[in-house]
Formats: sequence, C-alpha cells, structure tokens
Amino acid sequence: MSYHHGDLRTALIEAGLRAARSGGAAALGMRELTRAVGVTPNAAYRHFADRNALVLAVAVEAQDLVAHAMHDRIAAISPDASPAQAAVDRLRAVGLGYIHFARTERGWFELAFLTQEAGPVATTVPPPYQLLVDALDGLVATGVLTARQREGAEWPCWSTVHGFADLATRGPLQHQDPRAVDAQAARVVDTVIRGLGVPTELLTPEAPTMLDATFTAPISVDGAFPTYIELPGSHELLGTRKPVKVSGTIDGHPFDATLMPSGQGPHWLPVRAALRKTVGKEAGEQVTVRLTARR
Repeated sequence: MSYHHGDLRTALIEAGLRAARSGGAAALGMRELTRAVGVTPNAAYRHFADRNALVLAVAVEAQDLVAHAMHDRIAAISPDASPAQAAVDRLRAVGLGYIHFARTERGWFELAFLTQEAGPVATTVPPPYQLLVDALDGLVATGVLTARQREGAEWPCWSTVHGFADLATRGPLQHQDPRAVDAQAARVVDTVIRGLGVPTELLTPEAPTMLDATFTAPISVDGAFPTYIELPGSHELLGTRKPVKVSGTIDGHPFDATLMPSGQGPHWLPVRAALRKTVGKEAGEQVTVRLTARR
C-alpha cells in the first residue's frame, strides 16, 4: 500500500515513538513501523538510509520528551524564591525531572540515552544536557558558585543522576517501593548539589518521606533491646539496612522511633516499656505496626 496522507518521515517517527514507549529501541523494526503507517519498507528507505537512521531520528524526539519533563519540574519552582534559591531549585528540578522521566517512561528513556553507541543522536547539544548546562550557568550568574566551582560540573552531575536512573530502571532499585526510590532520588540529587559547593542555607531541608506500610507481628525479646518488633521486608521498603528514623502507630497509638538493622534480616522496632503500657501488650502478643513517615 502506498502512503498518500502527508509527511511519511514524520509519520514513521511518530509510529516509532508509540512503539518505543513500551518496547524501547527493540520495538523499532522497519517492517513493523512501515506496516503501522500503511506503506512498504521500500518507501521508508527514501527517508532513512537504514533502520539505525530511523532509530536515531526517533531518539532525538525522545530526548525532547525528557526535556519537557524536566521543564515541568522547573515550572513548579516558587516565583517568590530569591534568584539564588531559584537557581539552586532549578538544578534540583533538572535532576529530579530526569530521574522521574526515566522511571515513568522507561522505553523512551532507554531509546534516548542507551542507543548512543550506534552513533551520535544529533549534531546539536541534546536538550536535557542543555538544561543542565543552563542550570549550572545560572548558579554562577546568581553568585551561588564561582566560575572555578562551575568548571566541568556537568559531568559529576549527569553521571551521578544518570547512574541512579539506570539503577532505578534496570538495576536493583527497580523492584523497591517507589516511595523509597523517590526518597533516595532526592538524596542523590541533593548530595551532588551539595558537593558542588552550594551554601548550606540554599539547600532544601529534608522533609519527612510519607510511608504507608503495615506489618502484623508479635512483640519479641532479645538481649539487644528489652522488647522489639521485627518488620519483615523493611529493607526493601526503605532501601537500606542502616538505622532509619520513622513515625507511625502501634495498634493505633502514635510513636517516633529509630528502626535498627538486624544484620542481613529485617529491621527491628524497639518497643519501650512506656509504649507497651500504652498499647496494653507484652512480649509474645501480636500487634499491628503502621509506618507513616520516614524522618
């Protein structure tokens, strides 16, 4: 069937974006895409030398989508922020927008940034990278960083954030609780910003991360704590085996505590005598623990 409806090149790229959204670069077969727009493969070769040329053209569009997601984060910055604070918030939005896109649009992200071994995606600077450059330049323009601090800062920023995005989409973080990954993403971005030399007063204070996890378990006794509750699956939820400060309830009664690691097992929630008295339970009795925030 011949194509009679307009710009075939654009139609093939749009079909490629639709296919890549769920299937990544592997979904971009020339035969499948030409069938989707109703033409023969030979017609596509008038616009693309080969499949690789088509894949790279679709990748350029995917990079624009990454940049749009980053712009959305930037647009949410408070208009009342000082120029210096807005510049720091802009860099933070660039990093978090990049990670969020990677996690929510894995096919497009893979296409945009994991096909570059095939050749340059574009002769111009990729829009997401340009946003990073502009954000870093903004830190110098507002006096947050010196020109010397700014020099070469793109590479620690991009390599750190891209590395985290890769871990969150293809590595061990992909199976963890999304709320825990959100918290770790914010920590990664804030850490790299701090490492550039941004003054402490401009850094975003860490807000509690909301949780909604419920466990039912008995109150246990061990030499390390007078009494404690073992929380199965806690390290997957929290993304760490280290101590974690949390808030929540035990049988509906509020508490603030530090979850303690138990080696390679789940965390232990220490239960002091005053809380046991409030709850009305002792060792061996079942309780329901609900974690509501990570502090």
